Amino acid sequence: MQYHSALSTATAVDAVEPYMCKKVTKEIDETPADMKPKMFGLIKEFTPKSVKVTSEKIDGDQATLSLIDNSAQSTPRGITEKTAGTVTLVREDGTWKIDKESWNSNITSGPTDHESTQ
Repeated sequence: MQYHSALSTATAVDAVEPYMCKKVTKEIDETPADMKPKMFGLIKEFTPKSVKVTSEKIDGDQATLSLIDNSAQSTPRGITEKTAGTVTLVREDGTWKIDKESWNSNITSGPTDHESTQ
């Protein structure tokens, strides 16, 4: 998604506002100026850097995308974090814009030291 590419290089929330629907940009505009950098930092930190769309459902001027984090990796100890998300889009002036994003992560571990020595 273009949004994720823009987010990865953005240094301020203004750079990704073109991808957001009017409702979200209004909420951003109403956020106190001193809170915007902190809010943007959290968005950047918790949004996966590389995603793959696994399904999409379009219903008129609304769409729902299911995504997975393409950058998930295992550690040498076998700990893996799998992240999946849902993005709701709305069509405004003929362009799809982000309305909502939600992400969930599951962390799974590999065998314990005891299990790996047996």
